[in-house]
Amino acid sequence: EGRIFPIEITANYLEYNGKEYHCGFARDITKRKRAEDALRRKSGEQDLLLNNIQTQVWYLTDEKTYGAVNKARAKFFGKKKEEIENKKVYDLLGKDEAEICMSGYAEVFEKRKQIHTEEWIMDAKGEKRLLSITKSPKLNENGDVEYVVCSAEDVTDRKRAELEALQQRSELAHLSRVTMLGELSGSIAHELNQPL
Repeated sequence: EGRIFPIEITANYLEYNGKEYHCGFARDITKRKRAEDALRRKSGEQDLLLNNIQTQVWYLTDEKTYGAVNKARAKFFGKKKEEIENKKVYDLLGKDEAEICMSGYAEVFEKRKQIHTEEWIMDAKGEKRLLSITKSPKLNENGDVEYVVCSAEDVTDRKRAELEALQQRSELAHLSRVTMLGELSGSIAHELNQPL
């Protein structure tokens, strides 16, 4: 037909009736190559998505060990992905931070349920940042936790803005009460000074 397609060749030799023969077996691997290409494209698409979002994404192989991480997670720690993957949580975090994180991971491994936490974690600049973290179990066919998949959003600035707004509302309420009391006391004083 004149078409070109990939093949896999296995070559060997054998001896038969005192003579040596060279044998070759060729197999059409077009379907396998297409499947590999599709898988590579799919994997590339997932990498594209995971590595170009601001959300930190990672998974743990056990409560103490990182699996893969995305670029946002690596950037938070000021490291390359390869410097985090397959490392212990203690290698990245201080003792207290690591123990808080690992207690949440242990809970997910044990209870097999998703949890949401807020944790203060030191970033690459040495600044404590508040992360809103979702820790989700990935169960195998037996119902056991195979991995814990995590995603985190830095909510530090939002929390600070909420606290500032709350403080301003509190100050305004206090000022309003002081103003009302001043007006009320002025009114009472005026009433007391009126002749009977």
